[in-house]
Amino acid sequence: MMKVFHKNLVYLRKMLFLLYIFASRGRFIAISINLLYFAFHKARPPFMPSFIQIEPTNICNLSCSLCPCGNGQLTRPKGNMPFHTFKSFLDKNHGNLAFIVFYNMGEPFLNEEIFKMINYAVSKKIFVKISTNGLFKDKDTVKKIVDSGLDELLISLDFIDRESYKLFKGKDNFDEVKSNVSMLLKERGSALKPFISLQLLLVRENQDKIPAFIDLCRRLEVDRAVVKKARVGDYCKKSDPGFLPTDKKYIRDFYLNDKRKVDSGCLRPWVSATILWDGAVVPCCLDMDGKYKLGDIRYSTLDKIWNGPLSLDFRRAMLGKKNTAPICRECSIKSYFGNFIKVN
Repeated sequence: MMKVFHKNLVYLRKMLFLLYIFASRGRFIAISINLLYFAFHKARPPFMPSFIQIEPTNICNLSCSLCPCGNGQLTRPKGNMPFHTFKSFLDKNHGNLAFIVFYNMGEPFLNEEIFKMINYAVSKKIFVKISTNGLFKDKDTVKKIVDSGLDELLISLDFIDRESYKLFKGKDNFDEVKSNVSMLLKERGSALKPFISLQLLLVRENQDKIPAFIDLCRRLEVDRAVVKKARVGDYCKKSDPGFLPTDKKYIRDFYLNDKRKVDSGCLRPWVSATILWDGAVVPCCLDMDGKYKLGDIRYSTLDKIWNGPLSLDFRRAMLGKKNTAPICRECSIKSYFGNFIKVN
């Protein structure tokens, strides 16, 4: 009973802090007005983004066949974002930001300065989330995560048995990740953060294993179970139709040729942006290779990039009757929110 009560407190703390951040900085109004501009097909939103995705690194310690970073299909140079680049960016923009996600390509905790970045963002009263594969270089990382002030941690276990994990991720670290999850929850103890989620990837291998995954999450006592529909792009080594689940409700709209849903607009370029490790600003996480570079925070400011000519051109392309951006062909605002299965 006490564990359930504590889990509810962890969730309540997360939601109340998010509400406080967005309300105290006027971000609800800013987002609402930017979305009105989107609704009325205006390419120049008047307010700066409230959500930023930061790529600490595009280097990974796994070889996932479903990921361009792990399977060698990523063509851009590899590296780590220096703390001074992040600090300079945050010093200029923290007043507008409510939510930072440290993740894109790569494993965030491989950046030696990631905890300095987390600490600095937390000190600016910003909600901070990280997505990780759960493989840490040492046990000290677990304590550092809890002590950093991180608000939310999503761990991509993605499979529920060693054989499938090794087949798709290229390494036999299934038990190690589970152990790290347990250590994180033990280290957190009675503290109220970080909120810890565990993710399952919905490939055909997993379509009948959702109940078993939920049971695993309960045994590990994580705060939330997340089930995500798989994205299969040209970069994926397992992109044949047999890779997708046979049950259509577990497949993204794009692969079902649901043109009505795929062609619908996406509001993300009106409220958020993604910054790659080298400072390049791109529209969103689907631009994995940085082909749609809108600017660079090392040489310009976000306010100039946000409504600069490249950003405006990209939004106008999205607002056209036929979206001309290839990265949008496997995503839409409707399909994006439909890519997760609610399980608890």
